[in-house]
Amino acid sequence: MSSRNLPVKYVFSIFFLLLIFIYLGISFQNSLTPYVSFQNARSSGEVVQIKGIRVSGTEQYDEAHQVFRFQVKNNAGELLWVEYPGIKPSNFDQATEVVLVGKYEGNAFRAENVLVKCPSKYVVDTPE
Repeated sequence: MSSRNLPVKYVFSIFFLLLIFIYLGISFQNSLTPYVSFQNARSSGEVVQIKGIRVSGTEQYDEAHQVFRFQVKNNAGELLWVEYPGIKPSNFDQATEVVLVGKYEGNAFRAENVLVKCPSKYVVDTPE
């Protein structure tokens, strides 16, 4: 190996690593989903994240299309229908809040992911 080729290999390696880091940074930034209001979710047309309070008693399951529908409301009391392609999450009935990732289409928020926030997970047991 000649000493003349060694710096070229280092430069090529550094350039290649730099390209990988740039690619990973752009990919990571594109994977971030921002939290938005119900109003912004309706108007954006993009995949966003919203948080809402589960409205008990609004759950419906369409077996023919395998779609779970329910309503959430925000802190201002604004209601939003949600459609989730799949079955109801196992701990959905105990949830008070849900975080939804998806986009608003037609007359409902089409959720790709439903993240359930159960208050019982955060309650500290105190000895009696």
